[in-house]
This record gives sequence, structure tokens and C-alpha cells, in this order.
Amino acid sequence: MSTLEIPLITITDHGLSVDVEVSANSLKPKEIDDLPVGPVRVRGTMTPLIDQYLFRGVITGTFNDTCDRCLERAALPFEVEVTWTFEEGPEKDFLQQMIDEAAAESDEDEEALGVFTYQGSEINLTRPVWDEVALAAPTKFICSETCEGLCPVCGGNRNTSPCSCDEDSEETPTTNSGFAGLKDMFPDLPES
Repeated sequence: MSTLEIPLITITDHGLSVDVEVSANSLKPKEIDDLPVGPVRVRGTMTPLIDQYLFRGVITGTFNDTCDRCLERAALPFEVEVTWTFEEGPEKDFLQQMIDEAAAESDEDEEALGVFTYQGSEINLTRPVWDEVALAAPTKFICSETCEGLCPVCGGNRNTSPCSCDEDSEETPTTNSGFAGLKDMFPDLPES
């Protein structure tokens, strides 16, 4: 199998094994910005139920971006276990799917979570896979838990070379402060 479009005729009573690697660009909806993610691998099994199909599997990939602390390139792998149900019906747009899932969460109706629709003779996993990749994206991209970042005085990377700067020194330039512009806005405030 080379795509995320699964013909229903290929799903036997014993299920269908899925193992596909796709580019993030092939998953992304047109109106959405790119994510810094490499190829995405989808592995799992599509199983027929009475009036639905069940997909259980794992989505893996790697986010590649600049660390927010040290500004070095870094890679953050991710792995997400998924369980989705597909039922025949009209295709829901992204907003309607989010509304339905929010209603299911507020009603504590877990059965409605992860339910997608399909039309015709195939199930397309592209949208649910993209949703999981987008949710797995880190809000802060940190190369490692022990990243020490950049020195606010000299700007050196503390991970690669020790820094002898004294952050509490009175010689620390105030122009590095994120609040330096406030001094001009409130000139009557005391310096301390």
C-alpha cells in the first residue's frame, strides 16, 4: 500500500494491514501553514465492524526545527497511538468535525471522539493523520531537557562552551532586556 486511500474491497474479515510513509506536504490541507515535520509513517490495522470500520495504529515522524533556547537545529521524534472509527456518511468539514468532537467531550460521550465519515468505495486516512501530526507539534521546540540556551550577556551557546559572564553584573547591557522599551514609555518610573 503506497497511499492513505484504502479501497473498502481490500479490507477482509481479518482486517487490512497498513504501513505507509508519506510526506507532510501530502497530508497538509491547502489553507494550513507548513509544519516542520519530515516524512510521516502510518502503521496499523483497518478492521471491518458491522456498519463501520475500525483503525488502530501508530503514527510516527520527526519534527525538525530550530531550538527556542540555543538556536541550533534539532530533531524531535514523535509517536502517537490512534484509534479511529469510520462510518459512511456525508463528509464533514474541519470546523464541523471540531464542533462535533467538542460536543462529545462536553457530553463525556467518548464514542463520538475519533469518529470520521467516508463516502464511496474507499476510506481516506489523510485528514485524521494530519490532525494527529498537528496535535503532536510541540508548542516550544527545545532540543533537549538539559539545553542551557544562549547567554543573555555575550550571546554564546552555553551547550557548546562554558560561559564566564556574570548575569547579575552591573555591566550587563540593558539593551538585551525584553522590557527595555518600557523605560522610554514611562520615564518617571524609578530605575529599580
